[in-house]
Amino acid sequence: MKITVKKKLIMAFGFIILFASILGIYSISALSKVNEKSSEITDVWFLGVDLAHTMDTAASDYRTQEYKHIATEDKQTMSEVEDEMSALKDKFESALNNYDQSSVLPEEKQLVAEIKTNYSKYMEMSNQILQLSRDLKTQEAMTILYAESKERFDGVNNNVAQLVMLNQEQASAANSINKATYNEARLILIGIVAIIVIVSIFVAIYMINGITKPMKLITGSLEKTAKFNLVDDENNARILRKYKDEFGVMGIALLDMRKSLREIVKNIRENSSKVLTNSSNLSEVTKETSESMDGVAKAIDEMAQGSTELAKNAQTGSEKLQVLADEINEAVDSSNLMKNHISEASKVNSEGMNYTKKLKEVVQTNAKGVEEVTKQVDVLDNKSEAVGKITDVIKSIAAQINLLSLNAAIEAARAGEQGKGFAVVADEIRKLATETSESTKEIDNIISEIKKEINTTKSKMADNGQLMTQTIEVSKGTEKAFEAIDNSVANIVRQIESLGNSINNMDKNKNEVVSNISDISAISEESASTTEEISASVQEQYASIEQISESAKELEKISINLQEVVDKFKI
Repeated sequence: MKITVKKKLIMAFGFIILFASILGIYSISALSKVNEKSSEITDVWFLGVDLAHTMDTAASDYRTQEYKHIATEDKQTMSEVEDEMSALKDKFESALNNYDQSSVLPEEKQLVAEIKTNYSKYMEMSNQILQLSRDLKTQEAMTILYAESKERFDGVNNNVAQLVMLNQEQASAANSINKATYNEARLILIGIVAIIVIVSIFVAIYMINGITKPMKLITGSLEKTAKFNLVDDENNARILRKYKDEFGVMGIALLDMRKSLREIVKNIRENSSKVLTNSSNLSEVTKETSESMDGVAKAIDEMAQGSTELAKNAQTGSEKLQVLADEINEAVDSSNLMKNHISEASKVNSEGMNYTKKLKEVVQTNAKGVEEVTKQVDVLDNKSEAVGKITDVIKSIAAQINLLSLNAAIEAARAGEQGKGFAVVADEIRKLATETSESTKEIDNIISEIKKEINTTKSKMADNGQLMTQTIEVSKGTEKAFEAIDNSVANIVRQIESLGNSINNMDKNKNEVVSNISDISAISEESASTTEEISASVQEQYASIEQISESAKELEKISINLQEVVDKFKI
């Protein structure tokens, strides 16, 4: 079967499309399964959980209203409670019916049947309780409420709880299946992709070998032919006959041509003596032209490839420069944003410096105040010392007065009746001296306390003085730190402005570079197109040389004269 290059390419792309289609179909199938399980979780199990919770809430609220109905004796309140209970009953029954319609598992249907049974019996007892409550038979209603009614209510609650658990378990199981389906699909997709890659590699290798191998053989034969080597190569002929595509046809045609050339050369050799002189020059010219045209063809092909590569590289460079341009624009925006942040930091730093200066001034003012207070305390201490001295003088005077009053009393006693008045005065003076002495002692005690407080105050003021000194030093250090920060921020702003200017210059220059590279790309494309035209012209010239070779057949009759030229051929 003849398989052409076109058919090989169609088959290769067909395999790729087939595997891609298999990949797509399986992906869609896997996604459908995952979507189906997700829909089941959402539309069935989550809905079941919601309806079960609705039933549980309605039943609990209904039970609460029963208690409320028994607890009240007001007919109006009872009527309102009964209306509320009726609405809750409808809500419960609606949720139960919806769940019954959407249930799919036998366990669900069994639980729904149990709920209906317990609910029906519970409603019968609830009606009895409500009737007893309406008749104000509270004790009897409470007895039923806490006995049989509670048992039925608990049965309904347990069944609803089992429904919730069942739906949660089924949702969890569906989720697990969904995850397993996803993992299985992922592994299979990875396998399919790996197979596609491996098959693509083998197909590519097969296609490359199917093209390059015969091309090398054909090129080798052409080079031998260009060098007048027409020796039959059975190995190349056997390999080329295996290829049934265009390259095989070309190789076989080349082999037939070489065979024909060998026959022609043999004929020319037989008759070369007739055209020896004339064909000698023609052979030399044909040989040189053939070799030159072969070299020119190769050089033109290399030039065309170089131009094409240059155009591609220029295009790639242009795209990368465009990316660089975008990054430069982002860098400009970032530098502007950074500059704004630094300016804000500079403003905050300036405010910090102002506050630091104000703090320094306040601390210095406080230090002066502490110094003044310390001086005043020292003055107060001196004054208290003076007061102490005064009290010492007063105590001395009081002692002397006491002594004098004692002497006066003795003299008044000696004087008898005449000295009684003087004795009374002397006694009052003695009492006054005694009181003065006691008051002086109290003053001493007070002064001692004042001295203690003054000493304590002096100690505290000394400590405060040291703290104020340390505070002043710290505020000076803080001010220097803020000044250093301000200088650093100013330097950073200058550096950012310099960086911004550099980036702007880069942004301006990159437009010119992009334009130049675009021009290079266009010129390279034009050059590649021109070289292709030149290559076509060279092929035409090469065809002309073949026509000259055909013309040489006409010289078979004078082959004796071409003997020397024919001897150059290897046959």
